[in-house]
Amino acid sequence: MKFMFKKSSGKLVLNKSDWVDYLIIPFIFLLLLIPFSILKNAYIWDDLSFINNKVFSDNKSFFEVITNLFWQNSSHKDYSEFQPLFRPVTSLLLWIEGKLFNNWLPGFHLVSVLLGFLIGFLVANISSVLMKIKSPGFYFFIISLVVLHPLNAEIISLAVNISDYLALIFLLISLKLNLEYLQNKRGRVSLIIYSLMLFFATASKEFAVLGLLIPLLSISILKAVNIESSYTLLKDKFLLIASLFPVLLFLILRWLVIADGSFDKIDFSIFFNSIIFLLPLLLFRIFAPVPSGAHIYIGSSNYMWIAAFVIISFLMIFTAWRAYKNRVSLPLWAILSIAAVIIVLPSFLAAAKIGDQIVIPVRYFFAGLPFVIIGLIPILNRFWQVTFYKILMVIAIALFSMLFFIRAGEWESSLKFSRAEAVYHPDAFYENDNYIKMLINMEHYDEAMHEVEKMQTSSLFNNNKVKAQVYFYKARILGDHFKNMNTALVEIERAIELNPSNLQYIYEYAFLLLKSNDEYKALQILNDALSSNYFNNSQKDEIKKKIKFIKR
Repeated sequence: MKFMFKKSSGKLVLNKSDWVDYLIIPFIFLLLLIPFSILKNAYIWDDLSFINNKVFSDNKSFFEVITNLFWQNSSHKDYSEFQPLFRPVTSLLLWIEGKLFNNWLPGFHLVSVLLGFLIGFLVANISSVLMKIKSPGFYFFIISLVVLHPLNAEIISLAVNISDYLALIFLLISLKLNLEYLQNKRGRVSLIIYSLMLFFATASKEFAVLGLLIPLLSISILKAVNIESSYTLLKDKFLLIASLFPVLLFLILRWLVIADGSFDKIDFSIFFNSIIFLLPLLLFRIFAPVPSGAHIYIGSSNYMWIAAFVIISFLMIFTAWRAYKNRVSLPLWAILSIAAVIIVLPSFLAAAKIGDQIVIPVRYFFAGLPFVIIGLIPILNRFWQVTFYKILMVIAIALFSMLFFIRAGEWESSLKFSRAEAVYHPDAFYENDNYIKMLINMEHYDEAMHEVEKMQTSSLFNNNKVKAQVYFYKARILGDHFKNMNTALVEIERAIELNPSNLQYIYEYAFLLLKSNDEYKALQILNDALSSNYFNNSQKDEIKKKIKFIKR
């Protein structure tokens, strides 16, 4: 088929005879306005702890900013248990944003939107240069494929997620520099910039240590698009040093800043058990990005880490060998294996285990998206030459943008987000518990009681801790809203019987007794808790304050 776009001194030029692109470009341009809809979103989830509480906008010195540790310096009390994360570049940008916007969230969101567009531009630029594409329509298509992909809605909706954007931006710049270096378009001086970009990437988010594999990936890509390169792996010592040095430097700095043995907190079973699921999940999330909530729950077992380790090792060794021999016909193996490991590392650092399930945040899958798109550019470019396929590709972008808009809308407020998560995960306790808690705090008691009754009839109710929580919520709703103190007291007693070490239940029991004008029994309940072995010293100090307040 005749190539549709004319070449004109390396610029994008639209052939007047191709009327389809005259319709496609403005249509895609309109779709690209959709991400700006998040500017109206409120503070939710991590933004409540980091942005609204001005974690990064306080008066701090430059040194204090770049050594700021995520989670540990958050206002969220539970985050202190998380793995400390050293992300100096991300901390610095959030600090600058804090100074510029104070706590004005739309300003933070605007920066996120622009960074997302920059990633799309970099992917389109790398792809168009490799394939010598001059079509503006295809260029806009690639940008929209990155920006409007539903996976991006998970990143763009939270201001603190710019760590993902920054790491990808610096990785893509590193990839572009490396590709040009391997084609002898840049000299060895460019390796200094390349090395600096790799350091900035790793200092933005941990998964960027996979930048070590960029030379391997670059060789694979060049071979796949039939660009001659005299380089093979391990032959250029300068390139190897430029790749290794920034990552090692970051790891050393991280060790100096986080000198508390924090790696001991990592559950290696989570790391190995999750690998086996990541590659197929990555492919599914990219090509069939159906909404599924902010987390994915996968089963785990003690033996699966062996199979996972073998599979990922095979992928990486096979890719390295093919690149070393310079025999790669398509970069797909390299793209997918690198993308899979990009997903593994954040899971290794932050995934959680609930019961017999591993919880992986969906946003981690976005890290692999740009590399998969670059790997598939030869195929996508071939399809773009046929008008029928071109129209189908644009329809796919329109569908992606609808899913993006729906998902981004679910992050508009804490209540909408909690409701969506409960719908996506009807059998997950965390999501449903969080939604009920949100409804009660916002005094939506009727809806809260409906959700409690749903939980009581679900399979979750087989767990005693879940039962206790159900009884606790019923006690709160009956006492606060329906003023049915007798039934409320019966429910809270059932909750305490199942989980006597929950201090929140004790406080609720005492509160209900006070509302029933039974101060004597309320004090007795608190004194009994004070003399029990269920609570530590700090909790007992808190109980003493409650007792003193009641006696006042």
